Order: sequence, then C-alpha cells, then structure tokens
Amino acid sequence: MNQYNETLEKYLDIVCKQIKSKCIHKKIRKELLDHLNDQIDAYIKKGITKEQASVIAIKEMGNPLEIGNQLNNTHKPLISHSTIIIILLFIAVGGWIQYLFSYSLYSIDIHLPTSMNFIKYSLAGILFFIATYYFDYTWLKKHPIICYMTFIILITIINITTSESMGGKYLAIYPFLLFVPVYASVVYSLRNTKFIGVIVAIIAFIPAIIISKIISFDYPYIIVSFSCLAILACAIIMGYFNCNNVVKISTIIITSIIFLIVIINLFTKALTLTKEIEEIDGKGFETYVIKESIVHAKPFGETMINYDSSLQSIDSMVGNWSRYKTLIYINSKYGYVPALLITTLLLSLVYKLIRIHKKQQNHFGTLLSLGCVSVISLQIIISIFYNIGLNICRISPFPLISYGADNFIVNMMLLGLILSIYRRSNIIDDKLYNDGSYIYYKNGKLIFDLKYYKNL
Repeated sequence: MNQYNETLEKYLDIVCKQIKSKCIHKKIRKELLDHLNDQIDAYIKKGITKEQASVIAIKEMGNPLEIGNQLNNTHKPLISHSTIIIILLFIAVGGWIQYLFSYSLYSIDIHLPTSMNFIKYSLAGILFFIATYYFDYTWLKKHPIICYMTFIILITIINITTSESMGGKYLAIYPFLLFVPVYASVVYSLRNTKFIGVIVAIIAFIPAIIISKIISFDYPYIIVSFSCLAILACAIIMGYFNCNNVVKISTIIITSIIFLIVIINLFTKALTLTKEIEEIDGKGFETYVIKESIVHAKPFGETMINYDSSLQSIDSMVGNWSRYKTLIYINSKYGYVPALLITTLLLSLVYKLIRIHKKQQNHFGTLLSLGCVSVISLQIIISIFYNIGLNICRISPFPLISYGADNFIVNMMLLGLILSIYRRSNIIDDKLYNDGSYIYYKNGKLIFDLKYYKNL
C-alpha cells in the first residue's frame, strides 16, 4: 500500500471507529472515499502532487473524530419508546383481564394456577420479544430459501403431530402466522426478475394455502392471505420486480377488487344481524347477548342480560369469553368505559405500527414490516368485528390480551421483529437492484442461482 492509500485508509479507519453500527461502515467508507477522491483529482488538475492533494483533501474534510461522532449520531439505532410503552400496557391489561376472568369463571381453588399460567407464558413472550428485537433481520433476506423450506417442514410437523381441537389443528394457528415474514424474504429475493418473479412469488404461496386448509380455521388463512397479498402488491407497485406499468395497474385493480369483496361480505353480514337476533335459541344467540350487553351497558359495573324471563350474568350464558369475546365480556361485566379504553389501546397500537412502517427507509425492511404490521393489525380489526357480532371467522382472539401462550408469544415475536426493523432502518445499506438476478434465462433454461445471495 502506497503512502497515498495508507493516508486515506488511516483517516477512514479513525472515522469508522467512532461509528458503533458496523453494518454501515462499508457504505460510509465508500461515500467518504468518493468525496476525497473528487477533491484530490481537483487538486491534481491544479498541478499539486497526489500525496500533497490527499493531505489537503483530508484537512478540508475535517477532524475524523468529530466526523465519526456526527455520523454515529446520525446512524445510531432508533427506539420507538411510545410503542414499547403501549406493548407494556398490553401486557399489564392482559394480566388484569386474565386475573378478572380467573375469579369470574373459575373457583378460588384453581385461581392461583390460572394466574400463574399467564405469568409463565408472558415471561416467555417477553424473552422472545427481546430475542427478535436484537435479531439481525437481514439474515432472513440472505437465506430466504432456507427460511422458507424450514418453515414448511416445521409447520407440517406441527400439523401431523398435534391432535384436532375445536374442529381443526388449533395449535398450528399462531405458528402459521410466521409464514408472513418468511414470505416477505422470498418476495424480496425475487426482485429485478420481472414477471417471472411475480409468478414464482405466487407459486411460493400455494403451500401456505394447502397448509391453511389442513389447519381448518379461516382465521389464519384470512390473515396470512391478506398480509402476503399486501407484500406482493407493494413489491410490484414499488418496482421491486422491475415490471412494466401494465402489471402494476393490474395489481392495483386486482387488489382493489379483493378488498371490495371483503367489504361487501362484511356489509352483508351486518344486514343479517337483525334476523339472527330474533333466533335467540339458535344461530343468533350470541348476537343477541352481544346486542343486549351493548345497548344496556353502564359506564361502570355489570350489565345483566334479559334472557328466558330473567336477568342473567354474561358468565353463565356463553363460553370462551376469555379467549374470543374479551371486549364484549369487559363491556358487560365491568362497563363500557373500561371496554372503550381497551379498544383505544388496541387501535393506538395499530396506529403506531403503521407509523413505524411508513418511516421505514430500506427496501427489505419495508416489505418485512408491512407483513408483520398487517398480521397484528388484521388480528385486532377482525377481533373487534367479532366482538360486535360480525363473525368473519369461527374464532378471533385479541393479540396479547386474550388467553393463550401461543397467541402471546407469536405476537410478541412479531412486535419484536417490527421494532428490530425500525431500530435498524437508518443503518442498513439496502439496494433495490443488484447486479445479476436470482432467476434468469440461459440457453433456453430457467436458472435459479443459489450463489446469488452470497453477493447481497
């Protein structure tokens, strides 16, 4: 190494030593070196020697310690304190709700073990949250095929080894939701492959459809399908596949049609509520209970349901309130003010997650956060509908606050991943288009280049 290169390298080394995020070092070194070389070339044209020009350019650039500290402040990890506070509130509210349920629905003898169950799985969920929060999510984009195949194998094993409950493979519901971040890594890996990549992305979703049918619950199928559709539509519209405008416009039209069908379906269900309410002893029984608890709700305190010529507590009328109709139970048992506060907390989490996603500054993080935010937001929206009688799915637990270890742990993992993406949003050097492609034609053959990822 000559004196010219050695001088520049020493300068860049001092700058980078001040920057804690090592993943951004390569990008910063390149940007600073390009600027220094431009300055050096300008001085060389004026007749100054290369070595002297490098000294002058470095001096004009400034103190490397000061520049390094400034760049470190610019590229330090981001922390969404307000979102973390909301998550902690969710954990507290979830504990409070399960505490109330344990007294209302069970005998005192088993109250302590029921409360301990929540404490145990909430601690496990917090550990998973911390693990995913500090997890380097770029590993997913470097190993999409490994992630995809591993997930398919594991979810298949879960489906085979678990017994049916409530008419389906209940224990596979929440693990299946983790297909969404895996699918985001697959879609990102297909960038710059044009229409072929779109076709491959659609094919990659087919196993998920098959698995969801084996699970036999609409809940994970709807959430995963819409989240993956959002990822694919976003990738096409934002030019990840480098498709033409016809494909982009077609994607917008198809996506709009699908959402319109869902809205019409919800409106149709709303029209049938009045008829169902009259069938008190049949299909509309739960709808009747929900209507009575909402119409006659008090600001605070229990609302008794008028049924069979007597006033009855909601505890004795419908089962599984702690798991599925948490909100309407709180409304009936403790008043609409606590129910509205919980609803506000739920919607505030959706709002914060959407804000975090919109602040995303790198391409893979955009797709990944979109998928994770969609999964959690759809759970909350579907659950709210479910609690006012719009039964889109057979079951619909609230994330974090409804009872269940699988619910709590998987959603804490997704939240940790979202905040991990946000945390690194300004320190990840993420190019949308790289030289070469993962899929390409050669000599009439369709080639899948597995070595392509080593250069990412």
